[in-house]
Amino acid sequence: MDKIINTNKLFPSLKPEVLDSCIHCGLCLPACPTYLSDLNENHSPRGRIHLIKAWFENRLEYSDKLADSLDTCLMCLGCETACPSGVHYEEIINNGKIALANYKSPSVRIFSRLVFKNILPNYFILKLNYYFLWIWQFIKGKEFIYWLLKFFQPINKYLPGVLDPIAKLSQLQMFLPPIANNLVFKFKPGLVKGKKTLNFFHGCVMELFYHEINQSTLNILTNNDLDYLIPHQTCCGALALHAGEIDIAKGLARRNIAYFGLNVNPIVVSGSGCAAMLKHYDQLFDASDGEIFNQAKDFSNRVVDITQIITQIEHCKFQFKRKTRIGYHAACHLAHAQKIHQEPIEFFEKLQAQNPDFIEFVAIQDAEFCCGSAGIYNLLHTDSSLAILERKMQFIREANLDLVVTSNPGCLLQLQAGLTLFKVDVKVVHICELLDTLINQSNN
Repeated sequence: MDKIINTNKLFPSLKPEVLDSCIHCGLCLPACPTYLSDLNENHSPRGRIHLIKAWFENRLEYSDKLADSLDTCLMCLGCETACPSGVHYEEIINNGKIALANYKSPSVRIFSRLVFKNILPNYFILKLNYYFLWIWQFIKGKEFIYWLLKFFQPINKYLPGVLDPIAKLSQLQMFLPPIANNLVFKFKPGLVKGKKTLNFFHGCVMELFYHEINQSTLNILTNNDLDYLIPHQTCCGALALHAGEIDIAKGLARRNIAYFGLNVNPIVVSGSGCAAMLKHYDQLFDASDGEIFNQAKDFSNRVVDITQIITQIEHCKFQFKRKTRIGYHAACHLAHAQKIHQEPIEFFEKLQAQNPDFIEFVAIQDAEFCCGSAGIYNLLHTDSSLAILERKMQFIREANLDLVVTSNPGCLLQLQAGLTLFKVDVKVVHICELLDTLINQSNN
């Protein structure tokens, strides 16, 4: 695949052979969360490809039905892993969403562009949002919303639907993240000495809600005598790209390429969604973009997901108070976008082999199946997201686990919400958080 992106016009622009590579065999259907949720062919990968192809060939005009088909795609890319024909679904759906962005209402477009261009890349504004969420949780805002709904319920018979927005808001509170204990938000650029130097990409959402996991990642690197540089950086641009705002995504990519271009060291990333986007920077540009095309290639080749490093770590002998059953949920942007399937499994198998009395690795059914988070999908399509999440929670419950481990902040938020919502007594942790905790226990 040469590029993810070819256009920002009012209809997709793709090579015919890319669209024709789908033979509509249907093997992608069991891997598609939205199709399994409602069995609607328009919400399946092959259905979306069929609609985009008709749109591309001017046999179909823009419609709400077309928009719904593309908007409801989580872009988990499970279909790419399942496809025997090697269809580049990511290229197809990205082009479709970029064209779709031009048909959104002005208010929606202005708001989304404001968020992607001016809020996510701005750590000061992110901190203000963080404090707002902290205050919201401190004053028990969710309980207040539930009380409000109950108190005003009688007016529904006089003003039908007036409480719908409030009801929706109360549902979204399930996805509020836990607030970090230390209220630290941004690492200062610097260098820690060791035997090998790595750049660390801490992300925006990851650093905002999960600073402690980023710190655990750095602790792991330091414990294994690895340097880490923390260059100036900005949002990776994944959310902007998935919303079809390609110019913002390319602008953020240019900035990160410039920031990390001051050295040639590998770039390690603790969040799998960010890592997937950074590894795809080379597909945002082509030769017509000038020197940035080659710079993006060099940048993407340097990106390393933390899961590709931890399998090489030797400090794996630990002791728990009792045997702990650990399951692994594979983040979509690790398994399907980055094609990293075995490294995390090898990590857990190694832990179990060296700690047979204390650790038991248990396979979760459909471990690589989406949890329904998908960036901000759970906020925009909450009902569909919850249906997908319920399926994931069912398999986690059946596995009878003590810990569920994953590698992406979106998955952490979603799974933590699911444990509360569906009353599953399991703890969810990031893979670096787990390893850092185990190392600390072994050193004490």
